[in-house]
This record gives sequence, structure tokens and C-alpha cells, in this order.
Amino acid sequence: MGILDIYHKIVDFFSFEEEPDEATPADIKARMEEIGKQFEDHIQDLIFRNNGKKQYFTLEYRTPDYYDAKSGIYAETNLDPDFRIRYNPTGDVFAVECKFRSGYAKDKQGRPILSWSKPAQFARYKKYQLEKKIPVYVVIGFGGSPENPEMIYCIPLSEIKYPQLYPSILKKYEHSPNELFFWNTKEKKFG
Repeated sequence: MGILDIYHKIVDFFSFEEEPDEATPADIKARMEEIGKQFEDHIQDLIFRNNGKKQYFTLEYRTPDYYDAKSGIYAETNLDPDFRIRYNPTGDVFAVECKFRSGYAKDKQGRPILSWSKPAQFARYKKYQLEKKIPVYVVIGFGGSPENPEMIYCIPLSEIKYPQLYPSILKKYEHSPNELFFWNTKEKKFG
């Protein structure tokens, strides 16, 4: 597969309205970053919207997403999950990685599959969870737009075996797109 084929797959994947030959690789990267930030903002809103006076959650950390393409310098923390959050009533801390996907890819047998991360990212999140000793949750927005996805899935990283997921697995972790997130103190689970 040549560079042009990869370029067209990326453009198709994110359903740009622009013509593919008008978008440069820098344009595509910027659009991907914009989509990611919009979805992160949407999820942050669903976590903190009803925080109110009780302050159920504290955002301990959000990745800066700093990268200077010219020099190749980036913030090492960009490699961590997007949020580290504390549930104030109990002090429980967990991390959240946000991913938005517009549609399914196909596996080798032609079945729909969702590629939510690259293998190296998946390994980094597993390592983060192990080293920090806190649970990591992968929140995937699917279809629609980053600010208004058709569906959201909230999956404990500990229950994910691969960087690709089939719809039958995702279905178990459905989270209504406009439903606020909560921390279940009994099960020590985010959702």
C-alpha cells in the first residue's frame, strides 16, 4: 500500500467534506487533533456537568496534547490517558482515554471491527494502569459527530484484549450518548 492509499484511507475514515486532493497531511493531522479535542471536551462535560456544589469529581490532570512538528518536540505526558480523575467522596482515582471513530473498518473476513488504538498505544495504556495502580477506562464515541456521537462505549481497559473491538463486544459497554458519567462506589467502576 502506497502513501497515497494510506492518505485516502485516512481521509475516508474521518469523512471530510473537503476533496482529498485539497487536504495536505498537515491538514489531516490538524483535523484529527480537532476531532479528538472536541470529543474529549464532550466527555469532560458529561463527567463534570452536574458536579455542582458537591464537587463529586476533580480533574487531577488532562493531557496537554503539545507537539511541535517542526522540531519533533512533544510533551511526554501526551502519551498518557487523556484524563486522570478523582471521585471526591471516596478518593478513588481513575484515568480515561477518549477515542472518537466515525465508523467501522473491516477485518480480514470482511466483518465490521472498530480499531480504537494502535498496538503501541494499547501497550502504553496497559503499562500506565499497572505502574500507576489505577483503573483506566476507554471511552469511545461512535458515529455522528465528536460533540454529538450516535453512541458512546465505556470499557474498562482491563477487559480489553486487543486494539480492535467487534460490535458484539462493544454492545456490552454501551453508554447513552447524553447520559452523565458516574462512579459506582460499590463496584469501584466508572460508567
